[in-house]
Amino acid sequence: NGSITKDAQAIIQHGTAGTGAPDTFSNFTVANNNNRILILACGMYNSSPDITSVTWNSSETFTKIASEERSAAYRCELWYLINPTATTASCVIGSTGMGQMGACLYSFYNVAQTSSIGTPVTKDEASASTTPFINITPVNTGSMIIDAWYNGAGSPVPNNAETDGMNIICGGVDRGMASQYDLTPTIGSVNSMSRTSGTDGYCQVAV
Repeated sequence: NGSITKDAQAIIQHGTAGTGAPDTFSNFTVANNNNRILILACGMYNSSPDITSVTWNSSETFTKIASEERSAAYRCELWYLINPTATTASCVIGSTGMGQMGACLYSFYNVAQTSSIGTPVTKDEASASTTPFINITPVNTGSMIIDAWYNGAGSPVPNNAETDGMNIICGGVDRGMASQYDLTPTIGSVNSMSRTSGTDGYCQVAV
């Protein structure tokens, strides 16, 4: 009932090579709205980096939506948690090999609590591209789309072409991570999640 609505977001920027903090969104508030979901968008660089778990409020476990890597050196991932407890708590990212990392945590409501996630799409390019777009076609009325994007270079800053989206540059001066979303995509038609590609390769996942 009602349109999908965002009620909170936060970011982590970890610009140092090697595993370590920050890996926690502290004091994040999920409001007591109907039909809640948490979505984590993350990108990382190092030697075969990987997210091993994501938890909310100590014990509630996220499910991975999809990941995409550009070689073994860097990758991006999307995770979600349906019906998180409405409280102020921590969201903790467990990982191995995490180096320069950026992460965006979102809280939305008015989201279907079953069959919540559509079919993800992924893309990666080995070098800078003039068309760094990922195309996705939502099929269910009322759907939103969201992405995670990671670039092997930190410049230029990723652009954000979504009206209701956001743009985050993080992960270190020589790496870039971003995430954007669109709450009102065109249903049944191709929507492009667009970025500038930077001066190196990139990977992207959207759902």
